[in-house]
Amino acid sequence: MTEHQLSLSPFYAGWDVYQQQLVAAIAPL
Repeated sequence: MTEHQLSLSPFYAGWDVYQQQLVAAIAPL
């Protein structure tokens, strides 16, 4: 279980950054 969480941590961190960039790209529109 711990191994699974460790592999998902970077995924969620990357998704957070992706969401911020997506909002920043759509905001001016």
